[in-house]
Amino acid sequence: MKRVLSKLKKVKIGKPSIKTIDEKLAVLFSFSMKLLILITIMVMVILFIQVLIVPQTFTISAISVPDDFESKGYNSHVLGSRLTDKLTDIVKTGSEQLEILEADIASEDETQTYDKSADISSFDIQVGLFEISLTEIVNFLREKIGNKNVVIESDLTEENSTLTFSMRLKSNGELIKYNRVEEGFTDDPDDKFRALNELIEKAAEFIISYNDPVILLSYFISENRGEVSDSIFRMVTYDDYFDDEIKVWTYVIWGRTLYNRAEENYFNTFEIDTGLYESALSKYHKALETEPEFVTSIGWNMASYYIDNQEYRKANDIYEKILTIDKKNIDAHYFLAENYNIIDQKEDAVKSYGRVTRLEPDSEKGLDALMKIAAIHKNKEKNELAKSYFKKVFTNENADKYNLASTALIEYADLLTKEEDYKRALAFYVKALKYDKEIDTYMKIAESYAHLGDTVAFVNYLKFAIDDGFELTDSIINTPVYSNYKDTELMRFLIEETFAKDSIN
Repeated sequence: MKRVLSKLKKVKIGKPSIKTIDEKLAVLFSFSMKLLILITIMVMVILFIQVLIVPQTFTISAISVPDDFESKGYNSHVLGSRLTDKLTDIVKTGSEQLEILEADIASEDETQTYDKSADISSFDIQVGLFEISLTEIVNFLREKIGNKNVVIESDLTEENSTLTFSMRLKSNGELIKYNRVEEGFTDDPDDKFRALNELIEKAAEFIISYNDPVILLSYFISENRGEVSDSIFRMVTYDDYFDDEIKVWTYVIWGRTLYNRAEENYFNTFEIDTGLYESALSKYHKALETEPEFVTSIGWNMASYYIDNQEYRKANDIYEKILTIDKKNIDAHYFLAENYNIIDQKEDAVKSYGRVTRLEPDSEKGLDALMKIAAIHKNKEKNELAKSYFKKVFTNENADKYNLASTALIEYADLLTKEEDYKRALAFYVKALKYDKEIDTYMKIAESYAHLGDTVAFVNYLKFAIDDGFELTDSIINTPVYSNYKDTELMRFLIEETFAKDSIN
């Protein structure tokens, strides 16, 4: 007994030791599986929450069909597949068109756009080691929960040469919407199936209209079916089933559709459909009541219409709204200034043109704005101010690029001529001629020489103009200094030379 106890004391009691690689791998695999199961449970919880907040989805339930359709292969499964294909086509085309529209609507400062709420269930990735995608999990959860899942039950019936497709949209077993679409057909057997195709399209449009009407409306725009969409527009904007975000986008798309229709009508007939334009603008105004930020996109159409109708103050109201959102919008500042200039609010015009020049001093609009400011000061006989602005233009390195250098130089020289500073004026006229050879510039140079008493240079510049292909007879007669030289031998020679060229031509 003592010997047994002494042997037991020698035995070490503790954790079993791992002696083989297989045993190590088994422990590692067990740990990995536990971790993957934990991750899977976490994903399931996230998806469970997501299912409760994602937009409603649609499941096509059984479709009952007449016997003669069954016999020709148009059974419930086939019709369900055809309807699903049409739904897919509408969503794909509508989404592509909506992306174009969203890019147009979204301003540089990222104003609010329609939120399609990217659904992570659209990514088919595997969860852990289980061969199941996130899409399948979401669909499974929706089916079990029944929340946000709209089931379509439908019946196809035939009576009195008319096919009728009746649809019942249910959620949690309760009817939420009912609709029926009809299509007539002739005695031609093929026409019946033409009618069936039309019904499938109408049914798909109805289903999408209560799933995502913005997508459907975008689809209509893509298909140039503006007039067909009017009924959908009215349904969405008056139905409490849809939230404000859906409605505001509906007004935007509705207005855009009507405006495009009015533009197309004008292009084809050259007649202005005032009612159509004003209807478009009324929809835009409705959208702006909810989302003022959208003015940075739809406002341009509105202002353009007002300008065409000489309602410049209304146009400026739109530009002012654009500038409250996008303070550095160069186009809004520029057109605001243009309208102020037209309605003779010169001080406001100068201020707005000034903002353009400060925002983009070297751009075409920036330099043109300088020219406009100079012209306003010139008309008010503020010549020194006018000269300072003309000088800013022709000294800018981009002036020639935008064909403004020559004009600015001539305007500057004209003011010097008005001050009887003919020598300095002559220098700027000559500079202008290097940029752009025009008959008026030749004449201004000749007149400057005449005022300075240089008869030879006066005649020579008129001859240079003839050599460059200009006809001078009328211009010479209208020249203020002509009477001083009309009897000289040089002038007689010059006029004879001109008449000789005219007779040859």
